Amino acid sequence: MAIAYPEGLPYPLRDAGYGFDPASPLVSTQLQSGQSISRRGFKNTPTTASVTWEMDNVQARLFENWFENALVSGSLPFDCPLKTPMGIGTYLGKFDGMYQGPVLVGISRWRFQAKIRLFRRPILQKDWYLAPGYVLHSNMLDVALNRNWPSA
Repeated sequence: MAIAYPEGLPYPLRDAGYGFDPASPLVSTQLQSGQSISRRGFKNTPTTASVTWEMDNVQARLFENWFENALVSGSLPFDCPLKTPMGIGTYLGKFDGMYQGPVLVGISRWRFQAKIRLFRRPILQKDWYLAPGYVLHSNMLDVALNRNWPSA
């Protein structure tokens, strides 16, 4: 079981640096002709999330204490709340090295930056590509079902 992200700490900022970098699952073989053949070598490849948090003094104290003591200097996995194309969710992740900061911004706000290695890419399950209409119009379906669904 992973360690929980502390309640009361903010989600990462959605600034220009917030994003995801999935590892390639492909393996290539170079042929003598100069061409190459690519194939999927791995199914579950990690994704690196680049995140920035901005915290007040108390939150920054809690964050650094949690990182050092609960995560044993960031070496243990934790449940990381993130916004992805899948929505806001919790993903199993681990710090990829030491975070940067705290850096003072404003009068008493602190900025931390980190790379977090997510154990799996945050994508839809395998067979959803067979029903693109459901995926593309899922917001409308959700509203229609919840508005018109009979009460129990």
